[in-house]
Amino acid sequence: MGDRTNLGEKRRTWNYRFGQYLKQLREERRLRLDQVEELSIPYQQRISPSYLSRCENGIADISLERLSILSKIYRTDIGLLVDRREQERELASVVPVDVTDVTFEELRRRGMEFVERGELKAAFGYFRAAEERAALETGDARSENVAKARLSMAITLVRMARNKLAKEEAESALALMPTGSEDRHRTILVIAMCHLYLGNVNMASILLESLENKTSGMSAKDRADFLLLRGNVQFSRKQYREAVKSYREASALYKEARGRTGQSRTLLNAANAYGKLRDYDRGIRQALRALELARSLDDKQEIARDLQAIGTLQYRSGDHRAARATLYDCIEIARKGDYHDFLFAAYFYLWRIELAEGGKAAPSIERALRSLLPKLDEELEEAEEFRKSIGERRDE
Repeated sequence: MGDRTNLGEKRRTWNYRFGQYLKQLREERRLRLDQVEELSIPYQQRISPSYLSRCENGIADISLERLSILSKIYRTDIGLLVDRREQERELASVVPVDVTDVTFEELRRRGMEFVERGELKAAFGYFRAAEERAALETGDARSENVAKARLSMAITLVRMARNKLAKEEAESALALMPTGSEDRHRTILVIAMCHLYLGNVNMASILLESLENKTSGMSAKDRADFLLLRGNVQFSRKQYREAVKSYREASALYKEARGRTGQSRTLLNAANAYGKLRDYDRGIRQALRALELARSLDDKQEIARDLQAIGTLQYRSGDHRAARATLYDCIEIARKGDYHDFLFAAYFYLWRIELAEGGKAAPSIERALRSLLPKLDEELEEAEEFRKSIGERRDE
């Protein structure tokens, strides 16, 4: 009993979680601790077996220099490892879930409930617990239920805008799924979504094409997800009218499947497409419908997303007074949920308004924007515009 308690305590620490991830990477590459030491010698920073073992078990915190060496040995992106470590630190504040007397399905169901409310860190904690429970129930860390838990974690990470981590988690889930599993299509959609958000539009399109002939066998919700992502690809390629059509079809399917979160998101994406077509009134109407749905679900993340979009459309239509009020509402919610992308976009348009009207708040808003830049996982249009603006000012 004491051993189990000690293990539970270890699992609560972020460095133990991150260390186990490093161990997983090493074992996937079929490397022993002594082999890693041998491979580290050319980098002039020897990683001894005892040191790496302490790091993998959460006893020591690996230095950034040695983490960089491991990224080369394991042939993975150093940015991904740093993101993973930061993610574990962020999740350290989440109360750990006791998996002793709870089934895999119950843990996953509770995670879904937190997702629906936009409480994503708590949701991730439950999905991680579901992964642990699945391995305990079957004695197999590569079971189909482990894959399902990882898929749920990937979807949650996408909503947290941690797209590199989401892609890795989804690819790990796909590798464990049986060929006939209905979740395979869903997982490929998540991977395609990650590619799109990371700027790899062509890869996202290729993955979508691989599913094109399989949509007839999908559920209404999965077909809706497919159409939503197709609309997003069209949007990225500036095919805004085609995107609106895809979003409308997706919205109808979400309504049929009673997927209010998906319906809310498609309405909002359609609103953004109308904004690109400069049909601001229609865009605002669509976004207000999305906001109404998000509020009925009490989904804080979607509420923040919708408010940011409405404020942006109001700004672009020239209604700065309404935009200012809406964007401040967005900031209040986005701050509490650490929704960095929406927070950055909201601050950006407030900054634009302050600059245009000679407001005194512009310098403090600019400082907030600068502090948020490193926290963005997604390539935001507003971030690029901000970098360009401050770069041009520096050159003057």
